[in-house]
Amino acid sequence: MPTLVIELKLGSAISMPTHRLNALLTQTALDCDHARNAAVRFWERWREDNPEWKPEQRRTRDGSPKANADGKPVLESEMISQAAENEMYHAARRAAPNVNASIVTHCRGQVLDALKARTPYNHEGTDQFVWQAILANERARPCYRGGTIPVPNNTAGFVYSGSASKKASKAAIEAGQDQAVLQFALLSKDSGYHCMSPIVRLHVRELSAGTRRILKAIAEGRDGYSFCDSSIVNKGNFWSFQLVAKVPTKDAGLTPSREAVLFPQPGDQRRPFVLEMPDNGRRYIGNGDVLKRIRQQQVIRRKTLQARYREGVAPGHGKGRFFERLRPHSRQWPLVESMFTKMAVADIVKSCLRNDCGTVVYREPTMPVREHRRMWFAEHGIPFDWTRFEAQLLNACEKVGISVKVFGRKQKEMRADRINMAEWRERIGDVSTAEENDAGSGNASLPDVRSGSAAGNGKAAGTGASRGKAVLR
Repeated sequence: MPTLVIELKLGSAISMPTHRLNALLTQTALDCDHARNAAVRFWERWREDNPEWKPEQRRTRDGSPKANADGKPVLESEMISQAAENEMYHAARRAAPNVNASIVTHCRGQVLDALKARTPYNHEGTDQFVWQAILANERARPCYRGGTIPVPNNTAGFVYSGSASKKASKAAIEAGQDQAVLQFALLSKDSGYHCMSPIVRLHVRELSAGTRRILKAIAEGRDGYSFCDSSIVNKGNFWSFQLVAKVPTKDAGLTPSREAVLFPQPGDQRRPFVLEMPDNGRRYIGNGDVLKRIRQQQVIRRKTLQARYREGVAPGHGKGRFFERLRPHSRQWPLVESMFTKMAVADIVKSCLRNDCGTVVYREPTMPVREHRRMWFAEHGIPFDWTRFEAQLLNACEKVGISVKVFGRKQKEMRADRINMAEWRERIGDVSTAEENDAGSGNASLPDVRSGSAAGNGKAAGTGASRGKAVLR
């Protein structure tokens, strides 16, 4: 099911003084990093001590062999054995004895998921998974430093206007009659604190009425909404609760046979993506001007800092005040990139709803195409997270019942070929640049520029001097 993330600022504590809660959150975030790093270190040493280990059949709690519904045996992961997973939990538990056991279990799960993940597209090696690359010394093991505290849904309770989730206590329900309240397990018995599950208020007044209705549905667990594993993140001056919830899938009644094809754009165009409709119409996706301006400001700021370091300017006292003003600007780029991805995905979904397209064919570029000098992001020197873009596209389209064909799908009918270098050169060679006549709308109706169906290879075609060359913006 698709998920939804709502960020809520933590307010004052109810069950303890607020300054004590802030100190406990800071210490717990540090302990969570210690637990994750201890789990990674244990796994690496275990693999070094057991080089000849082979996966075996997993066991249930009573010791019997485990099998699936079809009777096939369930084997252990190629990365670690079942017994070593339990030992990994105890290693993380020893590194963070004052943290609640559910949080330590969640930290171990985060480490296992990170090790089982695939290597990025620009990985310089032959291994497909992160744990294989670590053992082959192709990359370093992950090191966790950050202010993130997991909030498992089995030990947390969310209350909003009297409506409470399953794990909310009676005290939290009484405190949340006319406000939003969060109760979560934070400490263990070894910490020595009497209050191990603090209750804290959440700021929701600045949210829109629609977001409040969603929070009400999440707390009640109705209409397909359900409270999932979330997290508490340190934002520098305050703590933020990132509420994660499953949302229902709505059928928009679109036609599955109408396919919209999403292509990347060359660098001489205004927008990074183009969405080609089945009726030869086009929608140009992404506001690239903002990305270019923010990236240029960031590069100038970095070069300025390098010059200050070389010339020895601003040494000694007062240097902290100088960098304190620059810290918000250094955090600006991740926020701008995230906002650009969200707006581009929302524009794609909106265009499909308007044009009755029930399927999106995402022609993802290969690694050589992404680094090609004519690619929009490569030509302007802008880094782009293609993996996050694909994940957000899948999640947003699933909410409204739009199918997405991408390269990584296991089903053959839902798989789309990537754009290789030969097709990319042919595509950018068949187009000519021109100024947009309507920069505000970004829409155009260009006949005779598509060959074949919308699910085809997406090559633009021009058939003679009378029609000229296709125009991409």
